[in-house]
Amino acid sequence: IARLLSYATILFRMVLWPVRRMLDLMFPLGPFEGLNNASCARAVADFYQEYIQPHYTNTNTNAGGTANNGWITHQGFNQFMSSQLSTQPGLLLLYIHSPLHAHARDFVRHILLNEEFKTFLTHVNQSSFTTMLNVMGVSIHSAQGHSLSNLLQLQHAHPSLLLLRYESTMGSGNARNSRKTKVQSLVRWEYNPSNNNLNSIQHLLHVLRHAIQKHSRHVEEVQATRLQREQDALLLKDQDEQYKMALKADQERERQKQLQLEAEQKIKMEKIQKEQAELKWAQTTVQSEPSSGGIKLCFRLPNGKRLIRSFGPQDTLDTLFAYLFLHFHAKQGEADYIKNFSISTRIPKRTFLRENSDNKATTLPQAGIESQATLMVQDLDT
Repeated sequence: IARLLSYATILFRMVLWPVRRMLDLMFPLGPFEGLNNASCARAVADFYQEYIQPHYTNTNTNAGGTANNGWITHQGFNQFMSSQLSTQPGLLLLYIHSPLHAHARDFVRHILLNEEFKTFLTHVNQSSFTTMLNVMGVSIHSAQGHSLSNLLQLQHAHPSLLLLRYESTMGSGNARNSRKTKVQSLVRWEYNPSNNNLNSIQHLLHVLRHAIQKHSRHVEEVQATRLQREQDALLLKDQDEQYKMALKADQERERQKQLQLEAEQKIKMEKIQKEQAELKWAQTTVQSEPSSGGIKLCFRLPNGKRLIRSFGPQDTLDTLFAYLFLHFHAKQGEADYIKNFSISTRIPKRTFLRENSDNKATTLPQAGIESQATLMVQDLDT
């Protein structure tokens, strides 16, 4: 039975083969129809090993022991962009292709493996350009390549070269403190063998050189803007510090002025309190003038005027100073006002000062001051 089934299957295939061929001619498959993930993965690996690896990778190792792969980055697109968040604007030459496309190998042989093209890449990355040109290849059969082809709106399956500029920018809104990468397409070049002029290596290199020169000017402008912004920030910071220092100095002056004012107020209050205490002392010290039997004295003032008053025998030198203090206190604001004064006798010549501590205990008879005596009053401030 098994043998009969095998014969029947072979006969059935022979009968249907002409029908299948006729359908293929009538309804041909597209360039990428009828493929599966496994066949695409094998095609990508074979394409890379045959064309890219022998010419664009360097198996030498650097000082750290890791492989140095020239300009070809082996990061994914999203990973590569995430690693460039804090750098200056850069360039990425992105090769999007299908290894199964009919022109894929022609493009690699005529463009990517062209000595002029490789020399151009070497010159860009070893010259004084403001940024390095990174190179990345992506297959459209991968999830990343399919997403990029849709994102960049590639309408054809032809091998394509895109020169992308990426730069880090600050977020907005709630993400103001976060950074993101902005990507801009500078060159979009699709391989089409039917147009020999546009697809010549000279035309491609001319377009790339022009775009890279424009990018260099853009980087210089960005650097100049950033430098100007940093200088403005430093100037603003310096002005802010100077303002704070001036404000602090003004506040210190105001504080010193306030302290001085408070000190003057305190001295003024102490002076008033002292005068009030002296006035009270004088008023309580001077007693009523005795009607008879007192010691009659004549005070000769610095202006020539005379004061005549009688004192009791129990009165002291303090009483004389208190009497004169009340007299001069009533003259405040006038030319006759005297603040500091002394009292002296003529014969014998003796001088009494108010600051003497014995004045309070020394009576007039003990001081040798008798009735009808003339006492001289001297202004100590003149």
